[in-house]
Amino acid sequence: MGRVKSRKRERIIRDAQNVLLCKKHELPIAYEWNLPKILCAISILTILASQFWTFFARNGIFIFGLELERENFHNYSYSNDNVNKTDELTVLVHHPKVDAVHLQHVRNVFERFGYKVTDDVNAEWDVLWSHDFPFISMADILENLKPHQVVNKMPGHSYITLKVNFVTSGALFIPPAFQFPQDREKFIQFRKENPKSQFLVKDNRHRSIKLVPSNKINLESSESFVQEFIPNPLLIDGRKFEFGIFVVVTSIYPLRLYRIQGDMIIRYSRYPYYPLDANNLSQYVISDDCLQYWESVEMKKYLKLSFSIQESFEATIESVGADPRAVWEQVDKAIVSSYMAREKYMIFELSKYRNYRNFFELIRFDFFLDDNFNLHALEANMSPNLSSMKYKQNAIIYEQVLQTLFSLVGISTYLHPPFHKQKYYGFP
Repeated sequence: MGRVKSRKRERIIRDAQNVLLCKKHELPIAYEWNLPKILCAISILTILASQFWTFFARNGIFIFGLELERENFHNYSYSNDNVNKTDELTVLVHHPKVDAVHLQHVRNVFERFGYKVTDDVNAEWDVLWSHDFPFISMADILENLKPHQVVNKMPGHSYITLKVNFVTSGALFIPPAFQFPQDREKFIQFRKENPKSQFLVKDNRHRSIKLVPSNKINLESSESFVQEFIPNPLLIDGRKFEFGIFVVVTSIYPLRLYRIQGDMIIRYSRYPYYPLDANNLSQYVISDDCLQYWESVEMKKYLKLSFSIQESFEATIESVGADPRAVWEQVDKAIVSSYMAREKYMIFELSKYRNYRNFFELIRFDFFLDDNFNLHALEANMSPNLSSMKYKQNAIIYEQVLQTLFSLVGISTYLHPPFHKQKYYGFP
């Protein structure tokens, strides 16, 4: 009994001391702030902060300093019985010059991510997917984009994707090229210094291309340009081949590029390279009648072992003496160099728009190797082929490339189930 009274007395004295301490420091409440209580308080605050951030992040609210910005990009209401979507995401697929079937994989992937796909240019949209260059035909719309709207074309990108601009940029790994009449004197000097060089005459905008003797080149034509012909390409199965690399551009200012790995396009000339006949384009130009990667005898060896396309490509070139790592280093340097050579022009075009972050683009760079394993860049395609109408085997490549693209640019952040087919509980 005495011990109990003693403990009560000690607790009363300790509480009195705590009250006096709080009054001394003007604290409103008397607490005994020992280490366990402090840790417990910190844990509670951490949990509350985490819940607070989760709520705001899921509802599209972000705080930067004193600015609070809310975008109703993903605004839904939920109930236990059904799910009502109050703000449907919409993609406008704009294709005035091609049939809709050519963009079927684009539609498939957007629908898989819960988007409504429309062709109506007057519709309210969140994403614009344009097959053609939209900055002329849709200029009024693109100059007044809303913060949440994104477009799959980059202003000023024609400095990269227009053939004559690409080959005359002075970037690394591009064979010397000349545009007439402005480069007439340069061409004459180059031909004099390299008397054995051969040249390809290429149309400025179309696919017309031909190997022409240097003394028969029209130095006054402004409809075409000439480029040095590389006579010693690396051959696989006795054929010249090209490989296409998909690149995602998410920003020009600052410059931000991504090379997609794993999925690529590899094509072979229809006929063996030797003996070379200048009149037979299918020997040295990869055209519509080309062979696909699965038709290559060498690549089949690795594809049968369940190698990916890139792994099969690397194993194939390694079998003839090339170092795949050195090849990819050259590829990356070539891509970066081509953008650095034209960056200031693209930034100028981008400056005409209010928000730099409304734009992204998927392009495909085409390359080939010579028999010394040196890389040569051919072109950058503005709207790379994403249709498997002709070659069904390419369907998986195109859809995987699109899913990678959408993840990189942030338009697949929210993966929705089919709202009208099933119940859904909780946050997306």
